[in-house]
Amino acid sequence: MYNKVKILHYVPGFDHGGIESRLIDWYKNIDRDKIQFDLIKLTPDTENPLIVKFKELGGKVYTLPKFSPKTYFIFQKELKKFFNEHDYNAVHCHSPITGHFVLHRAMKSGIPIRILHSRTTQFNSESSFIPIRNYLKKLSTIYATDYFACSNEAGTWLFGEKAILDKKVKIIDNGIEAENFIFNNNTRMKLREELKLNNNFVIGNVGRFSTVKNHSFMIDIFYEICKVNNNSILMLLGDGPTEENIKAKVKELNLVDKVLFLGRQTEVEKYLQAMDVFLFPSQFEGFGTVAIEAQTAGLRCIVSDGVPSSVDVTDLIEHLPLSIGPEKWADNILQYSKGYKRNIMYEEIVRAGFDVKSTIKFLEKFYLSDL
Repeated sequence: MYNKVKILHYVPGFDHGGIESRLIDWYKNIDRDKIQFDLIKLTPDTENPLIVKFKELGGKVYTLPKFSPKTYFIFQKELKKFFNEHDYNAVHCHSPITGHFVLHRAMKSGIPIRILHSRTTQFNSESSFIPIRNYLKKLSTIYATDYFACSNEAGTWLFGEKAILDKKVKIIDNGIEAENFIFNNNTRMKLREELKLNNNFVIGNVGRFSTVKNHSFMIDIFYEICKVNNNSILMLLGDGPTEENIKAKVKELNLVDKVLFLGRQTEVEKYLQAMDVFLFPSQFEGFGTVAIEAQTAGLRCIVSDGVPSSVDVTDLIEHLPLSIGPEKWADNILQYSKGYKRNIMYEEIVRAGFDVKSTIKFLEKFYLSDL
């Protein structure tokens, strides 16, 4: 019986979001007889559904002190202690800022494979100390042995255009469990009945409530839609720091009975079935995996030009600039209010390489290459 290859993943806040969901998908589908995933994070030890699932799959979860200038020395001491007490074949880092310290300590501890994985195309608007973050971002690339990115755009942002041109960056498609998202009319009708949506035109979004996801603009668009089609409903899945502000705006515009705040959901695929149009006006995205999920569900997707074109794997995607304003966005969405045929898009998603099985095939080969 050989020992498992042990991979330590670093995700600062493992509570919700695309990175966490992809990591769970990886671990569910990877050969767990050969590969062990563990997780190190900064957030408090709350037993959220993703942490519970990760542990159920066999992963161990460790927590470092929250990083700040005041806790710098405590953070470094605990990080050093952790690597002195644990051995790993590789560290897979999903954040370049505090991840810089993790990669540096991993290097000093002699861990041979140190992966830095770019997941975005810029810092979000709530980020502070941008010059320091830019400095740490550059440093993190020094301590990594391998560069991964979820798109060319994300790779360019972190590693530079030359690294992309020189093929030093491996583009890892954000594969999903595509079978789970195939359009199912029975699921659609059942959920719409539960939510009392049988005759409504439903526009939906899945995403963390944060400035970058642009929920305020979504409400502006929806306000314009309701002027034309008063039978419309906006379905929002997720939670986050801007949620209360968005709820206040909805109340101010007298849309309370037309906007569903459904919170964080573990069965996103079910809610995508119930939607009629997927709205995705993010200010920017490293990739935008939820757009792949929505296409797999046969949904028309109206997305911003801040979403990389690498999500365009079917003809269901339409990119619009944010600068054209909410009225024109509303016009584009309203053309689907009379319905359209929801097709089975599974084969197209698989051919494009966005099924998790394709991602896992690459990761297993990479992680096991030194056995």
